Amino acid sequence: MCFSRQFDKDSFQINSYFDTILLALIQFSNTIIELSKKNDDILKESNEQIDKLRADMKIIDEGLNQLKKRYDRIYGQEKDAAKCPDIVTQSGFTASRYAGVWYEVYRNTILFELGAKCVNATYTLQNDGSIGVFNQAINWFGHYTSINGTAKVKNSAQPGSLVVNFDSPRTQGDYNVISTNYDDYALVYSCRNFFFDWFKWESIWFLSRTKTLPAETVDALKNILSNMGVSTSKLKQTNQNC
Repeated sequence: MCFSRQFDKDSFQINSYFDTILLALIQFSNTIIELSKKNDDILKESNEQIDKLRADMKIIDEGLNQLKKRYDRIYGQEKDAAKCPDIVTQSGFTASRYAGVWYEVYRNTILFELGAKCVNATYTLQNDGSIGVFNQAINWFGHYTSINGTAKVKNSAQPGSLVVNFDSPRTQGDYNVISTNYDDYALVYSCRNFFFDWFKWESIWFLSRTKTLPAETVDALKNILSNMGVSTSKLKQTNQNC
């Protein structure tokens, strides 16, 4: 009888432990289910946020494409040539032979020269090896305008690759002499990429010691640019009737 009572007591305790464990398992299971539901909600919310971000990125991408198209229309940039080409300047360029007066005969669309005519430049060799720059033109409004600057060689290995610093307003620009015979013609080119290389800013000048260039010389200079991968479709003749 005592044994039976002890057995009943032990059995009751075991059942009690089992019930406790079972209850804990049920509670744990419920907790897992709740957490799973919350995770599903979080995941759903995260997916919704990701979808929204993707939609926003699509809008931004479309906006940038429209901006590029507008830039192309205004400044004549070629859609399939966003990066600047490799620039190789004239071998053995000699600044002393290049000095003197040059007339602009052709140029592409250049913001600071819009509407300008009678454009010419005078280059003077300085004692320190730099080149004095004096540019003149008649601007869009028919007024005479000029600017002074200094050109310096960027790399002695390429003496035809220069950088020009203008005095007022203080601006800077590249000046690469691609080809010249010093006596008749010069092809000058500059290019800079910006905004993650999505765009480029090109400047092209055909210069002459006189106010004109023979058609065969113009064609030869265009061929040089084409071989560089540079479009010549936006080149316009500069009005030199002044």
